[in-house]
Amino acid sequence: MALFDWIENLFRERNSQMAWGHIPSERIVGGGPQPAYVANDDYVVVRLGSMYLRDSRELWLKLSPLVHSAVGLKGLREPRSETAIIGPAQFGDLAMASADRSVVLNQRLAGPAVWRGGDLELAVGLFAVPKDQAATALLGTLSQLAALGIPGLQQGLDIAKIVKEGVEGLIGLNGTRPVLGVKVALSDTQAAGPGHFVGIAAPQAEVPFDQLWLKDGRLHSGPSAQQLKVYEEHDHIVIGVERGQPRQDWRGLPSLTPHEEAFNDVLKDTTAAADDLRTRLNTAFRAFDGALFAEDGLTNPDKSRIRGEVIVSLQERLKRITNPLGAPAIETRSIGGRTRRQVAAPGFDFLDVGDLPLGTDMTALAKTGEAPF
Repeated sequence: MALFDWIENLFRERNSQMAWGHIPSERIVGGGPQPAYVANDDYVVVRLGSMYLRDSRELWLKLSPLVHSAVGLKGLREPRSETAIIGPAQFGDLAMASADRSVVLNQRLAGPAVWRGGDLELAVGLFAVPKDQAATALLGTLSQLAALGIPGLQQGLDIAKIVKEGVEGLIGLNGTRPVLGVKVALSDTQAAGPGHFVGIAAPQAEVPFDQLWLKDGRLHSGPSAQQLKVYEEHDHIVIGVERGQPRQDWRGLPSLTPHEEAFNDVLKDTTAAADDLRTRLNTAFRAFDGALFAEDGLTNPDKSRIRGEVIVSLQERLKRITNPLGAPAIETRSIGGRTRRQVAAPGFDFLDVGDLPLGTDMTALAKTGEAPF
């Protein structure tokens, strides 16, 4: 049975004990209004934010926690789905944890995925599964497999299928107990954007959703931000649908890594004539540019930024090779907004592609197909 069906059945069978709802951005302490996602310009990231399990605590004396999520994006391109599991290793020993506070997890469930418009369907379920040796071994294996998935590659799709079928098998074991769940659908027609959702083990009528707040990652209740108390009346989980940051891990995308070697082959040839280096760099760059344009895992703004950063990095190296007296042989630069590396002129590595200075005009650098050298 698919997770969406499990959650729907959980709600129907326990509708007197199960509720879920949305916490708007104006009730996120320290946050602010969040604009809707823009197709092709924004990343979507889904996280398991926090969890509070007091009433069901006795379960963890005999059973192991398993969070299973399924996130589906149905945009203008091929639909994308992502499955994740969070097992005992991430939760720690729930049976021994303090019962008077939430467990703040901030565990990623899906993304970053490019928002393509259309719909986002999200289902997250917390289950208590038997601790017998076979189930524990399978849960550990599935957790490791889930971390190996590479979206966009056939191997990643095969792994995701194995994880999905394996987790659904675990959920179907005798002795497995559903605890909490959240099932949400977001759509362009409703200005889909970042938000937080909470699943609570209580009847819908007993949950004051209009007075629920998030503060420091934990669920609170109260009439205003100045009159809040931690919400501990019922077990609950908090799910965040966030806007992702610009991707710095583009350097490891399988579609782009072959071009790193092509640039390296050109720039390590320090004896070649300058015109020959420029011709070869333009040829290599056109191939990189085409792969970057076709990369489905990057937003349009990120593609423009990455293109500009690579152009500037290559231009600087080319200048230092062809005119060594006009520039230092080694320079230090900021990489990914955090790391600083010493970069030598010969050769090339995506790790050495530095950040563009603030205020850089991206217009001239973002024209796909032009020869920049």
